[in-house]
Amino acid sequence: MPFVDFVSRDDRVSLWYITNTPYYTVGSFDPEKPTIIMLPPLFLDSSWLGSHMEDPRLSGKYNIVAFDMRVCGKSDSRPSGAHDSWVDAADLAFAHQALGLPPSHVFAISNLSVNTALRFAALFPEMCLSLTLVNVPGPLESQYFHEGIQDALNLWGHPQDLEEYEHACSLVIEYMLGKDVTPELRDQLNTYWALTVPPWRRTRANEMMQVLLHRTPLSDTVLASISQPTLIIQSDKSEINPVRFAEKLSRDLVNVPGRARVHTVKGSPEYVSLIPACASIVNRVLAEFISRQPMMPTKLTSFTTRERRERMERALQQLASLTGNSAIKDRDASSPLSFSCVAPDMLKSNTLRLREEQAEEHLAFSPLGVDGRPLRRYSERQTDHWFAADREENSTGSIALYNKEERLKQFDVLLSQTERNAKAAANAPCMDHHSADQGDSTKVRMMRSTITKHVVEKATINGTGNTFTPALISSTLSMTRLKF
Repeated sequence: MPFVDFVSRDDRVSLWYITNTPYYTVGSFDPEKPTIIMLPPLFLDSSWLGSHMEDPRLSGKYNIVAFDMRVCGKSDSRPSGAHDSWVDAADLAFAHQALGLPPSHVFAISNLSVNTALRFAALFPEMCLSLTLVNVPGPLESQYFHEGIQDALNLWGHPQDLEEYEHACSLVIEYMLGKDVTPELRDQLNTYWALTVPPWRRTRANEMMQVLLHRTPLSDTVLASISQPTLIIQSDKSEINPVRFAEKLSRDLVNVPGRARVHTVKGSPEYVSLIPACASIVNRVLAEFISRQPMMPTKLTSFTTRERRERMERALQQLASLTGNSAIKDRDASSPLSFSCVAPDMLKSNTLRLREEQAEEHLAFSPLGVDGRPLRRYSERQTDHWFAADREENSTGSIALYNKEERLKQFDVLLSQTERNAKAAANAPCMDHHSADQGDSTKVRMMRSTITKHVVEKATINGTGNTFTPALISSTLSMTRLKF
């Protein structure tokens, strides 16, 4: 299987990768073609890069290798509160050396991948020929995205039932694709997440969020150290990474030859790779950009253990110089975690949170059946539940947008209607069993349930305007009895 494994005293990582060769290994690379390294979008893995890897404009002219980062897809690692984007960049460098790859063009999509690519270019400039960054984030995540994605993650990792889990997935989809999503694509995303990041693997999802939300902005010194030709491709319809983030990064990369160029893709959401027309535009721009760079044929190189260690020691020295933390250069060069720049107090907080999530994650709700398949497609759900939000609402939290008074008012309407129906049923003439036998048996009144205020638990109506609280109704219901 195409994994790259590296083990150290305090870390264990197994990175999955695929290539555009028949056997998915780098040994089949064409030595006359340059190499492109691809990093996947946020919350997805390399299996979603087919729209790029299979495009003849790229696959026919370049050797392509795509990696799953340590908390994505099929890659695996030991959970660590020290994990940040500097560690991801070190992972990529270790994998680059292990596979003996030549200097490569790096193509990174969305938040985590872009942050990794920038740090990789700063620490390992001889491994990176150029940067193509798609939907670059700001120095820090916006408050809108920070709060919304945290709420979605909490619901994702701690759902009470399938509806809550699907609601959490819907929130993420709206951030990444907007509201106009085809049922087929929504089903594909829900199925992928149910199989790869179900609630009983919430530690993995929490570690990813810690890397994303707890990062520190890159300093001017780090940005100035990046001198590779850079292309920035930004979607103009992205809600979390607007075009102004791309323009700011272009200005901050002061030592890029000819300045980093910004290309805007009109009408594209954050997940540009999932929309064929938008992905095609990205591929065209990427192919044109790389074709203007000096040709670098692929020549796989074998490195000794000593050579790898010496290169990583130089990278630690470079990181110490860029961050102003001289203690970094004395760390173990054989471990990717040695490149972590997480502050001590944040490290303690991250580690505690991961331990808490890991403690009982095996007891979490599973959206999978006993056969290992999702219980249902999202398109098969029932949408007539009284607690469901209207389709036209802006659902950064659908139900969560209602305040307590509005929820009480809606619930009173439901109770009044139910009580009227119950009274009408009680006043209707009742047939005895003789008349029932003589007449149409289908006219016999069926047992009905009556919902009253005192049988509804408090969890139905509590909560804040920014937190979705599931509706729980007591199983003790007043029943209208059949009369004979």
